[in-house]
Amino acid sequence: MKRKFWLVIAILLIVGIVLAIVFVSLFRERDTEDLSKSLNNYVEDGYLNVEDERFQDITDYLDYIAPVLKSNVDTAEQGLQAENFLNSYKATIIVAKFVNEELIFLDYSDAYRQNKKKIEKAFSQAQTSARELQTFINENVNEGGSQYWLANTWQGCEENATKMVEKSLDAIKRLLSVYEEGATSVYTGNAFLEIIFDRTEFLLDTMIENQQTENSGKNLYEFVVDYFTNKEAISNYCYNSDLQTKVEDIKEKGDQSVYYDSFCEGTLGV
Repeated sequence: MKRKFWLVIAILLIVGIVLAIVFVSLFRERDTEDLSKSLNNYVEDGYLNVEDERFQDITDYLDYIAPVLKSNVDTAEQGLQAENFLNSYKATIIVAKFVNEELIFLDYSDAYRQNKKKIEKAFSQAQTSARELQTFINENVNEGGSQYWLANTWQGCEENATKMVEKSLDAIKRLLSVYEEGATSVYTGNAFLEIIFDRTEFLLDTMIENQQTENSGKNLYEFVVDYFTNKEAISNYCYNSDLQTKVEDIKEKGDQSVYYDSFCEGTLGV
């Protein structure tokens, strides 16, 4: 009788463990799909949709105001900041689009667990700031004539523009680490993409730290355009032995590699 009792208990424990494993697996799969859907919403219907007229106002405004501010010695730093913000915003759109297209499936990784909520929160805050920025631009563009607009607009836009860009770059940096650790795509395990991600993350940090002193936004944008809009160059790594040799040399020697400059200039493998 006791044997039957313990046998039943053992069977129930085994069934319970199996059901728990299945439940956790299903939860994790659904959870990883949530991040993909969230990113897709921002890329397709939110502030990362370059064709959305609501947010085109932001790029048009930054493109217009940056040289105006830079032309005056008293506002030159703000002009460089506006220019960096414009380039960073455009770079964010490109990287987000690339990841969104390749984020076929995510494994539940440590990077995912640590960053999922932070990514979603950062994108949400960035979109809120983008909407407030766009609203301010539209409501004030004709206020007091063009001279008033030029003289006063950046003061009213800087806070939301700063938050939009900094939160976007933070989200992208975290998203790249999640992609590297847990994404399943045609580029999984591609060493060329790994060093592209590493360089992108470095440029993201540089942009956040040097908004008014360097052309950090331009450097970020040009690098992103060179690689994230040229998937063929990344795919070439799989069967191009010469490119594989160069990438391995860069991974081993870093900025001491003879190929490092061409990589940073966006010409490696292109």
